[in-house]
Amino acid sequence: MPHIGGSQYGVIQIDCYFNRMALKSEELIVQFTYEIAGDEYTKDLRLAAAFKSAVTGGFSLKDLK
Repeated sequence: MPHIGGSQYGVIQIDCYFNRMALKSEELIVQFTYEIAGDEYTKDLRLAAAFKSAVTGGFSLKDLK
């Protein structure tokens, strides 16, 4: 788990791999759980998303921009 000290900021990068059911979803929900002064908080970030498969038809590397 990354640690970002007080009055600091940081960038977190993750690699995500989704199962086939994600192809039916139009939204990605990222949940952040963080602690401030011993109290734990949770924040949801909802983003519009288009999941595509490199395995099924209709995918082209040209679509990656």
